[in-house]
Amino acid sequence: MDCCHESEECDPSSQDLVTILSNLPHQHVAMPSYEPQPQGTTKMKVSLDLPGYEEYLPTYLPGQQITGQVKLQNESAIKVTHLRIALFGNVQVYGDRPGHPMTNGLFDYQRNEQLINSGLRIIRQSTPNDADDEQQLVCKRDDNPQETKRQKTAQDRHIERLIRKVAAIDHTTNFSHGILNDVPTLVHNSSNQEDTAFELDSNSYQIQFSVRVPTSRRLSGTFDHPHYPISYRIVAIMKYRDREDASAKEVTCYSTVKLCLEPFFNLNQFKSRIQTSPSYQYVQNKDTVWNSICTQFLNCGIMTMYMNKQQKHLSHSSIEAHLELSKQAFERSQYLPLQVKLANHAFSNFAISVVKIKVDFVRRINMTCSMNEQVELQTVQSTTIVFKSSQEQEQQLFFNHALLTFDLSSHIQIPTDSVCTIFSAATRDVFSLGYDLNVSVDITGVTTTAANKSTTADLCDLSLNQEKCYIANQPHHVWHGDESHQDLPPEPYHHKFKTYTLNLDPLAVIVVGHSEY
Repeated sequence: MDCCHESEECDPSSQDLVTILSNLPHQHVAMPSYEPQPQGTTKMKVSLDLPGYEEYLPTYLPGQQITGQVKLQNESAIKVTHLRIALFGNVQVYGDRPGHPMTNGLFDYQRNEQLINSGLRIIRQSTPNDADDEQQLVCKRDDNPQETKRQKTAQDRHIERLIRKVAAIDHTTNFSHGILNDVPTLVHNSSNQEDTAFELDSNSYQIQFSVRVPTSRRLSGTFDHPHYPISYRIVAIMKYRDREDASAKEVTCYSTVKLCLEPFFNLNQFKSRIQTSPSYQYVQNKDTVWNSICTQFLNCGIMTMYMNKQQKHLSHSSIEAHLELSKQAFERSQYLPLQVKLANHAFSNFAISVVKIKVDFVRRINMTCSMNEQVELQTVQSTTIVFKSSQEQEQQLFFNHALLTFDLSSHIQIPTDSVCTIFSAATRDVFSLGYDLNVSVDITGVTTTAANKSTTADLCDLSLNQEKCYIANQPHHVWHGDESHQDLPPEPYHHKFKTYTLNLDPLAVIVVGHSEY
C-alpha cells in the first residue's frame, strides 16, 4: 500500500502484492448497491480520506495529496489487466441538460473540455529474482519524470477516453459506479496487458492511493452551475476477466467520487493600486434653455468620448469622477476599500449639495470561446450611500471643497460563499468568470448664478488642490430608497436644484479563496 503513497524521497520500483493490496479474509467491505449484475461480478468503490457531506465536498489545494481507498469485493478469482486511479476535471457548457446547447445569447454554446486526467496505474513487474511467479507490483505515476517524457500509447489514450466517458455518467452526483458496456478491445496491446496483469483471489481487498494536485498548470476552482459547471473527481477504472472461465469476456468496471478544488492566487500580481478612467459630466453655467440644450448635447455618449480628449478646453464646465481601490485582489469575507474621487472643475459655476452613490457588486460570465459574449450577469450585493452637505457639517449648505473623496470601505463585503475568479486560460478558453464594481453617482446642486453672491465668492476663493474626505460610517449615510432631498437648502435655492448622473467605468475585482504572498 505504501507505493501508492509515494513520497518525494522514495521511488518505488517494485513491491509485493501484500504491500499494495490489503487482503481482508473472511470480511466483507461495505460496498455500494449495484444494479443487477452477472453472478461472480467484482464490485468496486472509491472513497476519500477527507470527510464529505451532502452539501460539502472534500476540498483540496494545488500541491496537496488526495488520499483515499479503492475497495474491491471479488466473488471469484480474477485477472486484472488494467487498474488506473486518476484525478479528472472538465469544464462544460450546455443548456437544459448535457448534449443540448445553451441558447440564451447571440450564439449557441455547447462545450466539454478536459482540464486534467492524471494519476497512477498499478501493474505487475517481472524481475530476474522472481521465484515461483511471485507477483511484484509497481505504481506508475503520470507525474514521474520518466513517465512524462514517454509518449502515450494507444492503450493510454483508450483508457483516457473511458475515464472521460465515466465522468460524464451521473456527473451531477457525488458518487457513481457501475460497469461499462461495449468497450472495444485493443488487440495489438494484448501482449503488453499480459505482461503487466496481476491476479486476485476471491476475497475483499483495499487499495490505498495518493494522487497529487499539480502545481505546474493553472487549474480553475470547482464551479457548481446548472449551465457552466467545472467539476473534479477521482475515477477508478479496472479491466479484468474471470480466471476460472476461459471463455469469459473482459469486464470494465468503474467508481468515482466527486471533490472540490480551490485555486491558488499569487497576490503579488494584484497588489498595486487600481483606478478607473475618469468620467465627465458637463454642467450648465446659466439657467437658460439654450444652455440646457448645449449641456445635454455635450453629455451624449459620442460627444462625451470626444470631449474627454478635449477636457482642457471645457474643464471649467465639468465634474470629473473615478473609482479607486488600494489593490485588486481580495479574499472572501473581506470588505472592499472603495473610494469615489470627485473633482468639481465647475466649482465657480456649480455648487454641490448632495452626492448619492449607488454601488453594485456584480458577477459576470463571458464566453471567451467565441466573441467574449456576456451570457450571465448577477448582482451579488448592492448598496446606495448618500452624502449631504448639511449632515456632514452643521449649517453647511454646499460642499465647500472642489476635490471630494467619498470612502465606502465598510459597505461592500465579499460573501463567504463566492466563487473565485476564473480566468479564461484556466478553462482552456471556454469561459471566464469575473467580478465588477458598477457605480453611478447622482450629483445634486445649483448653478451659482442662482445662488447669493456670498456663496459664489466663497466658492471662488477655493483652490482646486484642496481635498476633503468623507467616510460613510454613520447610519444616515445608508440610502433606504424612500427618502427625498428634504435636507436641501430652502429658498432661494430649492427650486433651482439640478441633478446630474455619472455612470462610471466598471472596476474589476479579483476574488480569491486562498493566496500565496
